Amino acid sequence: MHCRLAPVLAWFALDTDVIVIIIGKFRKLQAMCPAAEIWIAFGTGKYFHINAIAQALGEEKSTALSTALPTFHSFTGCDTFSAFFGKGKLSAWAAWKCYPAVTEAFRFIAENLYVAIELISHHFKLLERFTVVLYDKTSQLSSVDKARRELFCHRDKMMMESLSPTVWSIITAFKPCCLPGKHLDYC
Repeated sequence: MHCRLAPVLAWFALDTDVIVIIIGKFRKLQAMCPAAEIWIAFGTGKYFHINAIAQALGEEKSTALSTALPTFHSFTGCDTFSAFFGKGKLSAWAAWKCYPAVTEAFRFIAENLYVAIELISHHFKLLERFTVVLYDKTSQLSSVDKARRELFCHRDKMMMESLSPTVWSIITAFKPCCLPGKHLDYC
């Protein structure tokens, strides 16, 4: 890609994964092409100005948020990872806003795709707490297993499908190799 000469970079996409990936790689693309205007034409006839989206994320936060966005997208459900039962992107976005500390884990995973995340690691604990917040924003618990037990045992008329996942579902299902766009690290 010889974008140092091109004032406009444009992609055509049929899937939101592409938009999320390009936003995640925005800072890298911007470093390669500081003056470039980056656009994505979506299959429905919509055009997304990636520069404006990254700026809307907030100047002081945009680097962290834009870099973390592909991991967030993957963790909360995309083409390569199943979504949490009954929890869509809006619920996940609200949980992220309630628990911004998880940005550190999302960003770490995005920047270290081939580093295994151990069950006892700080980043796994952040992901686990985020999952608890996703299912119960008022919970003070950090363990999904403990949150699941609390939801099941201590709430009146709690339906089984609204229970949070177990820690093992996070471990076995989420692998950094499933992140969309990881091959763009070689651009």
